[in-house]
Formats: sequence, C-alpha cells, structure tokens
Amino acid sequence: MEQLKKALLSFVLLLASTAIYSQTEITGSVVDDLGEGVIGATVMEKDTSNGTVTDLDGNFKLNVEAGKTLVISYIGYMTQELPAADGMRVVIKEDAQSLNELVVVGYTTQKKADLTGAISTVSVDDLAKQNENNPIKAMQGRVPGMNIAADGSPSGSATVRIRGIGTLNNNDPLYIIDGVPTKAGMHELNGNDIESIQVLKDAASASIYGSRAANGVIIITTKKGKEGKVHIDFDGSLSVQTYAHKMEVLNAKQFGQVMWQGYVNDGLDPNQNGLGYHYDWSYNQQGAPVLNNITMSKYLDMAGTTPAADTDWFDQTTRTGLAQQYNVSLSNGSERGTSFFSLGYYNNKEKTSEAFVQNPLHDLYEDKIYRTGDIVKYNSRGELEFVSRKDFQVKHNGNRIELGEIEVAINALDDVTNAACIHDSEEDKIVLYYTTASGNELDIINLVKDRLPKYMFPNVINRIDVMPHNMNGKIDRIALKQQYQQQK
Repeated sequence: MEQLKKALLSFVLLLASTAIYSQTEITGSVVDDLGEGVIGATVMEKDTSNGTVTDLDGNFKLNVEAGKTLVISYIGYMTQELPAADGMRVVIKEDAQSLNELVVVGYTTQKKADLTGAISTVSVDDLAKQNENNPIKAMQGRVPGMNIAADGSPSGSATVRIRGIGTLNNNDPLYIIDGVPTKAGMHELNGNDIESIQVLKDAASASIYGSRAANGVIIITTKKGKEGKVHIDFDGSLSVQTYAHKMEVLNAKQFGQVMWQGYVNDGLDPNQNGLGYHYDWSYNQQGAPVLNNITMSKYLDMAGTTPAADTDWFDQTTRTGLAQQYNVSLSNGSERGTSFFSLGYYNNKEKTSEAFVQNPLHDLYEDKIYRTGDIVKYNSRGELEFVSRKDFQVKHNGNRIELGEIEVAINALDDVTNAACIHDSEEDKIVLYYTTASGNELDIINLVKDRLPKYMFPNVINRIDVMPHNMNGKIDRIALKQQYQQQK
C-alpha cells in the first residue's frame, strides 16, 4: 500500500513538472501601423485570466504554452487573435468604423475620435424596442447624467433634466429637430421616424445656441430618403401591461367587522356608526364581546339616493392594458433628390377602465367613473428634397454634359459599387471616384467606351476603398473635392 502511494505521488509530480515546463516565457511587441510601440495594450491567453499589458515601448512578457491563442486588444484598435510564439511582433490597426462614426454637434458633424465635449449618442435601435409613444420616455436610463421622470400616463408626458435645476423658471432642455429649435419636446414625433439622437450636456453647447442651451441640448435628426431602389418598411408591435402587485382590500362585510371591533375596543356603541351598519352583538360567559350578525341599510344617505354596495373598486377601475403600434414608410432617392413618407398608428388602452354603478330606481347601468387612460395617436410625415441641377451639369471642353449620366454608366458596370464625379473647373477636368466589391482597379475607359461619347470620358480616375457619405446617406461630394485638392 505504501509503495502504491509513492507511485501515485511520483505520477502527480511528473504531470505538474510537465505542465510547468510546457509554459515557457515568451516575449513580443505590439506596434501600430507606423511601427510605434503601443503602450498599455492587453495581451491575454484566450478563455483564461492569464495575461499582461505592454510597457512603454510596446513590449510584453507572458508565461504561456507555445501555440496557444493570444488575444491582443486596445481601445480604438481592432482586436486580433494570434498563436503564441517567442519574439512575435503584432501590428494592430485602428478600428475606423467606431472612430469615424459621425456625431451631430450643432450645425455640423464630427467624428467620434475628434470629440472633446460631453456628448452622448443614443442608439435608435434600442429605442425601437420600447413600445412608447414618446421617444423621450424610451431614453430613460440610456444617457449618463440625464434624468427623465415620467408620470406614468399613456399621453407620454415626461420631465427631462440634463444639467439639473438651474432656475425657478423653465429647466427643460432645448430640442433641435432637423435644425429647427423648439422647447415643445419630442412627444409629437414618431420614434420610428428618428434617424439619430445626440445629447449635448456641457457648457460648450452655449457657443452654438446661446443662452437657450443653458439646460442642455437634444439634437434629433429624422429619417430621409436614401439613394437606391424604393424601400418600403413596415413594423408592428403589441405589448401587454398589468399591475405587478394587486391591492388586496376588504369587502363590505369585512370592513363592518373591523369597524365593530374598533368601536368595541374604544368602549363605544358600534350601532352609532354613520355608514348604515347594524350590529347584533353580545357578551359571552367570559365577558368577551361577540359579533352575531351584520346588516346594512339599503341606502347610505337619508335621501335614499346612494345605495349600499359591495364593490372592489380596484378591480372595477383597472384592466389589462394593451398597447399597439404600427408604422409604414416609403422612401426613395437619387442624385437629384430624395423622398420619404411615413404613417404611424399608436393605440394604448391603459390599465384604467370604466366602472358602472347600478341605479336601482331605473334598473340601468350608469357610467359613474370615466376612462381617462386611453390614447390613440396618428403620425404622418412627408419630406421631399431636391438638389439643384447646376451641381451635376457642367461645361467641359465646350460641351454641356451631365455628370449624372457618367455616374449611371459607370455604376452599371460589374463590380462597381459606387461612382461619383466632380468637376475641376480650374483645369476643366472630370474627376471620377469609384469603389469596387473586389477591391481591384478597373479599366474604366475601355469598359465605358461603348456606353458614353468620348467627350464625356473622365480625365482623372481614382479607385477608393470607402465612398464618403453625409448624414443624409448621400455621397459627400464636398469631401471628394477636398480629397482631390489634397491630391493635386
């Protein structure tokens, strides 16, 4: 038995030494696109807590088994997964998608990477999951530092505080809806029509909107038509509302028993109550009061107009709420203009309902409590936006040509995903920018020679990886002109 124990112990020690031997210390470095060391990058063994961070020169050391997967990550850069190897050099690239996301900051837009003020962007996709007729109520808990208090009514009224209470008067923020300032709020908007929401929270917004921005600014951009085919979108939602805790109340008989006990405890005559209860009660052999029977008057008042009843008013005045929302939108767009039209329907049957009291004199039900919770809301919005033809019609080599015709011909080519033309009036050149699905260069002139006359051939042709677009979803020709000027 003793020999068996020694053999098992030796086997366990052998396994432990093997595991320790397999985990050797490896060294490596993490650099950016320019070859500069990245300080503080995280290097972790995948699915474990074994990891380290890079030093001031971007170097790291880690005890890990060769060949294991390492996860290298850093804020603003794309995460990479690579097999562990001694002397490895990892080049991480910027996450352009997050850093280049545009944020509305006033009368213009900025990249997230360039922001210096306190600005929060609200995810419209998250708001769409909330079946609310007021988009501001759906923003509760989604913006740090912004307090939203709703009164619970289906009408959607809410109080918004971004920079606290700074005055005894109006503390509501300034709303900018498609560039138009208002203090009315967002309750009239259909949440399905909103493209983006930005909240300006610091004092820097006052430099744009003046004293009106003292309580903060909420910028709303609504949806517009986008280039491409006609888009028809429909969505619907149905939600049920109920009370999490129902109030348990006494019925008429139970309330009378409690009242009798209270009168007896105070040494008073229970039959002197003012609610019409009549008690048959006595004392038992031990001298304790005993309630034998309870009766009530038919009417609660001397005039005989208010009959007695045994009604659970919480049950009578509440019900299961039902909220329905349906939205349909139609959009279209081209280089010449865009159009967007939407219809919305919202119906909220709240948790309060009608309560009926029977009038014994007429044997009819009369509505004594009126429903105030229901709300039906209709929304419709239409938008047309046209672009002046002068931006697309230019004079080139003595000919009046349409840049749009060139773009249509090039967009029709296989592998081309986007094409845009600008005109260099100083040198009288047509400059073409295009993107391809494959990422390859195309022989544009040879491909369009049978589609366009020779005098419409582009003079300068550039293939780019990403076509710039503005907030309306259209090609940003101003950015293309700036890029061309830099190239010149």
